[in-house]
Amino acid sequence: MKISKLILCFMAMTTMLFASCTKVDNNGNNNGGNNGSSTNSALKGTTWQLDNPHDESYAQLGDYHVIYTVAFGQNNEVTFTRDITCEELDFHQKPVMTGTYTYGNDGKGVAMIHNEGETTDYRITFTVSGNTLTWHFNLRDIVLQKL
Repeated sequence: MKISKLILCFMAMTTMLFASCTKVDNNGNNNGGNNGSSTNSALKGTTWQLDNPHDESYAQLGDYHVIYTVAFGQNNEVTFTRDITCEELDFHQKPVMTGTYTYGNDGKGVAMIHNEGETTDYRITFTVSGNTLTWHFNLRDIVLQKL
């Protein structure tokens, strides 16, 4: 009797062990058991852009033209650039921020980025809906289109 209980207990533990190791999503791809919260494949290799000829964020300083670009790499890396120009002031600057990102099946993501040459990371959240990326940066939403 004790041996059969021991065998049943061992079988139950083995079943639970194998059932909890991985999780497979509806497409048959292993996502590491994160319930779809780390699938970055939808954004890999994509670029998103907003060309704003009269950016209101810089309006108090002059008439600034800003081109915002977000590029997602093949290995969860992300690059955020702002090409800022003001012809009145003969000004041009192109700050670049790089880092990594995670993106879920729910259309929401998080990027941890820093200015090139610096180490302080900034947490940026973003959402994707179709060909539109809403990048929550510096207390405002920047709405970019997929190129």
